[in-house]
Amino acid sequence: AEISVQLLAYLALDDRGSRILVAAAFRPPDEGSSLHQFLRGARDPSTHHMLLPRLTAKDVGALLREVLHSEHLVQELGFRLLEKTDGNPFFILEVLRTLQHDRVLTRREDGVWSLASSRVEFVVPDSVKELLHGNLARLSDEDRDLLDVAAVVGTEFDPDLVAEILGVAKIPLLRRLSQLERKHRLIRSVGRCCRFDRPQLRETLYAELMEGLRDAYHAQVGDCLERGRAGGRPPEEVDGATCFEIAWHLVLGGRADAADRWMARALRHAAQTYRIDDGVVLASRFLDAADAASASVAPETRVDVLIALVGFHEHEGRRDEERRRLDHAAQETTVVGDKRLTLRIRDLRLAFHFQVGDHAAAAQASREALDEALATGHRDLALAALGNLACAERSLGRFDDAAAHIERAIREFLAPESAVRRCLLLGSLGLVELRRGKPRAAQRLFVEARSVAARFGLPEPAPFAASADGGDDTRDRFLGLARALGRHAESRIDAERTLLLESGLPRRLQEAMALLSISVLAGLLSMSSDERACLLGALAASREAGDRRFEAAVLHALGENALAARDLALARRDFGQALELRRAIGYRPGVCESLLALGQLASIEGDFAAARTCLDEATDLASSLQMPANAALARATAAMLYAKEGQPERARAELAQAQAALDGSGPFSIGSRAEGLWFAALAAKALGDDTAHAAHLASAWRTLRVLADRLPPEQRKAFLTGTSPNREITEAAGGDAS
Repeated sequence: AEISVQLLAYLALDDRGSRILVAAAFRPPDEGSSLHQFLRGARDPSTHHMLLPRLTAKDVGALLREVLHSEHLVQELGFRLLEKTDGNPFFILEVLRTLQHDRVLTRREDGVWSLASSRVEFVVPDSVKELLHGNLARLSDEDRDLLDVAAVVGTEFDPDLVAEILGVAKIPLLRRLSQLERKHRLIRSVGRCCRFDRPQLRETLYAELMEGLRDAYHAQVGDCLERGRAGGRPPEEVDGATCFEIAWHLVLGGRADAADRWMARALRHAAQTYRIDDGVVLASRFLDAADAASASVAPETRVDVLIALVGFHEHEGRRDEERRRLDHAAQETTVVGDKRLTLRIRDLRLAFHFQVGDHAAAAQASREALDEALATGHRDLALAALGNLACAERSLGRFDDAAAHIERAIREFLAPESAVRRCLLLGSLGLVELRRGKPRAAQRLFVEARSVAARFGLPEPAPFAASADGGDDTRDRFLGLARALGRHAESRIDAERTLLLESGLPRRLQEAMALLSISVLAGLLSMSSDERACLLGALAASREAGDRRFEAAVLHALGENALAARDLALARRDFGQALELRRAIGYRPGVCESLLALGQLASIEGDFAAARTCLDEATDLASSLQMPANAALARATAAMLYAKEGQPERARAELAQAQAALDGSGPFSIGSRAEGLWFAALAAKALGDDTAHAAHLASAWRTLRVLADRLPPEQRKAFLTGTSPNREITEAAGGDAS
């Protein structure tokens, strides 16, 4: 303001003897302004200029830690705030104030801020809008029109495209853009393109455009991109990013019929690049536009779009939306009558059953798929159905049935040259044999699977040295149990592995999944170096395939491997990398899994503050994601933690909620329920509640016996003592392993 400049000038010219320091913060002023003139005249040695760059990602993290006192909010909000504000600290603080004012961010009694909702929408604060409006008020109508079109194109825009839409010559338009950069500092050049200097400026311009004009601009941008970048080529010959841009503008312009042919490629690009929010907007707006205008859209495209939405919602952990879109897609598929889409919907519904832990429903769906495959003579579908059925039966404790299904798949439907599928099935059969109490049979299967896997680049096993010393019985028990609990998402991984049997995934990704499969068996057989060799091969293959979600799953498995070998530092690193990657791609179920593992690890190491932070977030996430097994495990672990910290009331509250879930009829596998009850028993013991300790222990033992009693006597003992949690529960309960 003019008064501020006059004050600075007065203080700069004050010749009294008193010493005074004046610090003034401001944006680089426009040429010709009073502040610009003052700065040009303030050249004496007592005046110093310092250019402050935008905050880096590290700086934004430090600022959020200072303001919110929450590491998990730094991880949850940091990258999105950096992207939203471009590192402008004033904008960051204003966005946070808006979230606090709207009670999206709430403050606990200990001063730590937390999110009241699992989904956070950032809006441009009124204080920022006022600042932006002041800058825009100095523009001519022509410049404002130019920026309006640019705002529709995007935060970064091509001047040639803007010139075509406005119908002006390129050189005069570039001159105007140059003035907007040098004089007003509203945009900046990025190579041959331009970018809004502040993302909020683009959002404000876009939001204040008349709706009809905005839609018309979008449609025109889409048409220009089709003619220019696509050059009349079909979608399969155009890069995914361009397909997405074309579809985006046509859909937002109300041209669903024109966007039809671009949608499948565009949504596939969104999924592959983890543009989940944009993918949801594009898919939802396409369906709305098609319905509103009764557009001529191919029914197959509608189903493809619904299927894409199912994948996006699964990635976000929005189970209710995922189920709703699945049902809608199934209805549309019935009308279309496309066999390919029918099979795809069935596979997605099967995966959904596995993800929410409903193994009984998964088994029933797999039987129906098997019956249909046998009736139609489709060998690959029969192979996939048997693999899925075995996975579901194993989770339900029906080990003999699971083994019979896998053996049948190998004997009747597996092609001799199919190395990847053989690895998958051998690994799954090995897990079943181990659960049946046949470790030697499992080891033979692992050796066979490993020899097959050598064909696709499995590295040789290397010695694996543990860094932690032994002898701590309490830690040994916790390590073994924590590692077993790290498998709580095993059914989801199994579903991905077995569904692979009839998928069109890249070859290297298929090999990565096979290596992960046999690494699980190696780990359960205590063959740590072999397990790590398989996992490192899977990590390399997943990175070559470019699948960051599967890469994170392998990193998490590497953490489990290091934990089993008592290398806690390495486990912390691997789990931390998995968490960081899962946060970066927005895969919320995976974030929950890694947080639970890190919380258990911090508990082992005695870092109660870190454990509490991880477990609290894991509990909240598991509840919102409808992951009851994860929620119960997190609460039972937290209960033990709070008891050791001297917070008995909170410990009892967590334990009561864990107990309610574990004692109910929720979709738990039998193994997960037994492990959760064992942890609840440990929590009760830490609280000094001997009655509850005995009750939980007895429940865990009864749950294990449900499985054990189904086994032949010669296998029962091996089952009850063959894995760490089973052995701990059996010994603590004083059970008869014979």
